[in-house]
Amino acid sequence: MQAIWSALNLIGILSALIVAHELGHFLVAKWCGMRVDDFSLFFGPRLWRIGTFKGTEYNIRSIPLGGYVKIAGMEPDDLLLGSPLLRPSLSNGKPVLMYGLSEEDIAALDQGKIGDRVRAIVETAIVEGDHRRLSPEGRIELKQLQLSTNINEEEYKYIDILFKADKYEPDPRSYNQRPLWQRAATIAAGPAASLLFGFLIFVMMGCTTGLPEGEKVENAIDKLADSPGPASRAGLKPGDRILRIGDKQVVDGFGMVAIIHENAGKSLALQVQRGSSLLTYNVTPELSPEPITFEENGKAVTRRAGMIGIVARRTLLLRRYSPIDSVRKGSQLFALNMKMMFHGIFSKDVAKNTGGIIRIGAIVHDEGKGGIGYLLTIAASLSLSLGICNLFPIPVLDGGHLMLLAWEGIRRRKLTSREMMTAQLCGLSIIGVLFVLITYKDFMQVILPRLVKHG
Repeated sequence: MQAIWSALNLIGILSALIVAHELGHFLVAKWCGMRVDDFSLFFGPRLWRIGTFKGTEYNIRSIPLGGYVKIAGMEPDDLLLGSPLLRPSLSNGKPVLMYGLSEEDIAALDQGKIGDRVRAIVETAIVEGDHRRLSPEGRIELKQLQLSTNINEEEYKYIDILFKADKYEPDPRSYNQRPLWQRAATIAAGPAASLLFGFLIFVMMGCTTGLPEGEKVENAIDKLADSPGPASRAGLKPGDRILRIGDKQVVDGFGMVAIIHENAGKSLALQVQRGSSLLTYNVTPELSPEPITFEENGKAVTRRAGMIGIVARRTLLLRRYSPIDSVRKGSQLFALNMKMMFHGIFSKDVAKNTGGIIRIGAIVHDEGKGGIGYLLTIAASLSLSLGICNLFPIPVLDGGHLMLLAWEGIRRRKLTSREMMTAQLCGLSIIGVLFVLITYKDFMQVILPRLVKHG
């Protein structure tokens, strides 16, 4: 049952974070006058068409994870940028472009059958400059050429493609037709929305559930160690509450841990409450193989100590604040989380600390048992991570889009669809390799130890 709740919590958290991220793109695109065709909760085939409002269709789809926004003109499109005509064999200079011409249509022709005479006539039929269309005279000349008997079938197809391209009219509200700053603002709005959403979760927690102010360590077993230890061999189980150790009463987790640490190699009688039953187990703590750091008499101590192979249950200590203090404390938590993230990204242990969906699922499963405070804290941290990671300069990610837009601004010319596709393929390759490596690492560190434990 816990696994089902954990899966639902994971789906709910990731969906909320992705919808908040996409909502940032959506709102700024609308504000910039772009045409937004679709805003969907979840992915996959449509389950419910909620309706259409101001040109945008709102849907709920079948795969319950995240969501997306479809902004017209965001995909690489030759029709918006133009494509080069076929050059005569002795031509010099830059190729002549025609607005609305598709590279795919040109590539489908048998170009060897299109002679230099037809190619030269086509070039002279184009009005160069910003229009890059057929001139009125050019249309007449090409129509006459198409009706003549001096051209072959492939040349006829070529001219027909040009007439079709000449009729193409782009939507001025599409992404690719908007000014550079509007496109950059639309892309940057996603990461900005993720950062804002994480901050708002902290502020909301301050007014409702309360913000975390530390943890209380309980004298109860949250889980047993992955490798069987004295506790699991004796028969203790997660959820057991340890009331006494020997003749000493245990009232909290710190006292319980301190007694265990001090009695390596000594048999201890543990009085345990399991549900409504009181049970007694004899457990002998084993000396830790490596020195561990723990608190002793208010000071941090590092040494080998007795251990029985349990993880004590921790409860998040929450405190509510007024709305003004919630904003102040939320800002402090936001800044602290950002500092920790940047420290982790630029540390030598970045590979060790990086995790994917498996690790996120394990965190939600383990920490979610602590209640809504833990889940909201995880959601806020993940939202901040989503905002920061999306700014990495890898094509496909928002940071990659911003990098390409910056390059467009520097050279003062839009990227062609081929350049965009090449960049996106490179980005997908990088993301694919990272996904495989991270998933493999998560499997080895998270899934495999649990399989071995339960095997």
